[in-house]
Amino acid sequence: MVFICLLLTLLAAGSSIRTCTSRLKSTLISLSILVALLVSGCFLLANHLTDDGINEAVLYHLTMDMSGTGYGDFATPMAITLAYFLISVSISLAVFRWSFTNKRARTAQYRGIASITLIVMAIASNPGTSGLINLAAMIVQTGNPQDQPEQYVAVDPSKVSLDGKNLIYLYVESLELNYLDKDLFPGLTPNLQRLRNAATEFTNIKGMWGTSWTIAGMVSSQCGIPLISPGENNSTSGAELFLPKAICLGDILKNQGYAMHYMGGAALSFAGKGLFYKDHGFDHIEGVDKLLAKTPNPDYRNWWGLYDDSLYALLTSRIERLASVEQPFALFGLTLDTHHPKGNVSSSCKNSRYLDGSNPILNAVHCADQLVAEFVSDLKTSNLLSNTILVIASDHLALPNTAATRLKSKTRKNLVLVFDEALPAGKITKPGTTLDMGPTLINLMGGTLTGLGFGRDLVAEEPTLAGTYLNLAKYL
Repeated sequence: MVFICLLLTLLAAGSSIRTCTSRLKSTLISLSILVALLVSGCFLLANHLTDDGINEAVLYHLTMDMSGTGYGDFATPMAITLAYFLISVSISLAVFRWSFTNKRARTAQYRGIASITLIVMAIASNPGTSGLINLAAMIVQTGNPQDQPEQYVAVDPSKVSLDGKNLIYLYVESLELNYLDKDLFPGLTPNLQRLRNAATEFTNIKGMWGTSWTIAGMVSSQCGIPLISPGENNSTSGAELFLPKAICLGDILKNQGYAMHYMGGAALSFAGKGLFYKDHGFDHIEGVDKLLAKTPNPDYRNWWGLYDDSLYALLTSRIERLASVEQPFALFGLTLDTHHPKGNVSSSCKNSRYLDGSNPILNAVHCADQLVAEFVSDLKTSNLLSNTILVIASDHLALPNTAATRLKSKTRKNLVLVFDEALPAGKITKPGTTLDMGPTLINLMGGTLTGLGFGRDLVAEEPTLAGTYLNLAKYL
């Protein structure tokens, strides 16, 4: 649709030649064409990054700290965006110059009407326009906020009792379940195929509004709420605290005396990750700056931060240290190698490519499959999974990358593998979202929660909201 809007805009520009008898009219029509072109450009850029046009993820990132972004991975779209902007301005200036006339021909009046009609049609029907209107509505947030929505379960951390199991939660960047589909990607993830046979696999974890980017996936899986911003009643944009009234896994585990650790390969400042963990019970929070200094070669990094083989070595070392003391612990980690659009392949996989090696993101996924398996094997060999729950999960569905067409050819779900001595291996097909991860894990650790935020226990008989609402996104 956006390309039709672009065509309408260009037709409007052509129709406007020699139709305006005043400079004011020329200015207005040239500015209208510039707006139409820029709205289309904004949509195309946003869609390239989100696969969902101008959505809540765009608003969130525009209002949060963007330092630490791996800009090098987006050099081409950035260059195209700059060129598009310059071309749009040039077209607008050309319209301003050539639309003016001292003596308008009789047919010019009809062409002027046609030009205005085409511009209105281009702007009104543009998906970028509806996206911008939706974002404006989120910013304004009319109406009175509810203290506790109908389906929201408020939890008092002081009333939760756990059995002392440790928790290791590994977010594998964008590694959705479709990558494990042998029909789509034969031979891509042989190690994860083997691991899933020994795990409890939740096979019906859908993507959901407000959960589709990394920090949103973390908030949803740990707090049971979608991440929205920035209206005056929310608490992320420009705030010193990150969702201070939300009760999350970290808050509950900290209250139970757990040692709380987060280790991620990217910058803590990016999208407020460091602030989120600091405000929700974590004592040790480490991103690229601290972790690179602990690696053998601090120059070995990619645009975003640590390569995954470096991170896994640090994670294993940390788990060994945490397991050597009696205090229960929770360690959350985030990998980077499978980040869109092309991924980055760790040097330990340099001799391993997927098929002919022509698809870069699939090479990165193939490497991630190898590194995850080695990480789990090291933990098992060292007996570090005793009395410990290990979660291997995608933070969100894959964003636009070099395998996007194949990923979209089948229904998409998040990857969630849980390794727990008390939970039998097998598949659980109960419909859910990442919102349900928090209460599920708390209950596996001895809790008896009916829910956490909008999340529900995926192992319990009670339905999740995804199984209750036909359109959960609309309800949220």
